Amino acid sequence: MIFDEHDVILIRNLDCNCIIGIFDEERIKQQTVRINAEVFTDLSRAGESDDFNDALNYSEVEAILKKEAEGSKFFLLEKLAAHLAETVLKMDKVAAVRLTLDKFEAAAFAESIAVRIFRKKGE
Repeated sequence: MIFDEHDVILIRNLDCNCIIGIFDEERIKQQTVRINAEVFTDLSRAGESDDFNDALNYSEVEAILKKEAEGSKFFLLEKLAAHLAETVLKMDKVAAVRLTLDKFEAAAFAESIAVRIFRKKGE
């Protein structure tokens, strides 16, 4: 798929409750992980046609991110991010994804600790 790297669907501040972390208490109690996603897709066809069939269903992307995050039990935020990116990249119209995941309870002095990854289809 050829895409303009400037064509992006943004999903902002998607809060998910999941088991994440390496400590015993983190394996029992769910924590909030905030997901910000940049989904790279070709928006030109939908922009011209105004036809839903030409667009990436961003509600579906949002639902997939929430379902996968809340159903996970990874130890590392990095692994959760990689898993979510892999899952989103399976969608037909997605060429690449950049995800930022914030974990609030991991920070002693900051608002959160976050990881950001970028993945392209075929890499």
